[in-house]
Formats: sequence, structure tokens, C-alpha cells
Amino acid sequence: MSFKEFHSTIKNLKHIRQFAEQELLKNSVPQNIINEIKIVIGEATANIYKYGYLKDEDVKNKILAKVLVVNDEIEIHLFDNGVKVDKSMVKPRDLSEVISNQVKLDLTLLENS
Repeated sequence: MSFKEFHSTIKNLKHIRQFAEQELLKNSVPQNIINEIKIVIGEATANIYKYGYLKDEDVKNKILAKVLVVNDEIEIHLFDNGVKVDKSMVKPRDLSEVISNQVKLDLTLLENS
């Protein structure tokens, strides 16, 4: 298990994905699976930045990323102290929608930072 703490900034979102990729590569996870996981991590960290910390880059706003690979199981945990999510507002989405919108989301966050 590896973990690393990041300051919640728009620039650090890519560093969180890179950290996870490095840890997964150390554990011989195939690149195609890593690429899919990075998309999910990108979506989750962008949501933490945008909704949890409301795009506030205060130094106290942190994201702790934890990567665990045991046998054929991969666990990625992201922890933050941002605004809590109203679970009744969370709606399931088709992964293909997330993938096609990932580039748009990254560009939107960069434009609004």
C-alpha cells in the first residue's frame, strides 16, 4: 500500500493521476487498465476540487490518495475534508459518458482556474 498527500489545486490533479499510475505500474498492472483507472481518478479528484473544496486552493485543502494492489484486486482511495456530498443527489452514470466527458471536464476546470 502506498499513499501520498496532495494540496488540492487544479495543477495537482494530474499529479494524483501520475502517482496512481506509478504505483500501479510497480505492481505490474496492465497499461490499458491503468488508463481506465486514471480516467476515474481524474473525475473523482476534479469533483473533490470543484464541489468539495469549491475550487478554493487554500493550503489546508488536501487530497490523500491511497493505492493498494493485492493479488488481482486494486483499491484506490481518495480522502478529503471538503463539503460533504448529499448522497440523494448522486446519480449513477454510464462509464462511456464519463470517458467522453473527461477531456471536456479537464478543459473546463483549466479554463475556470
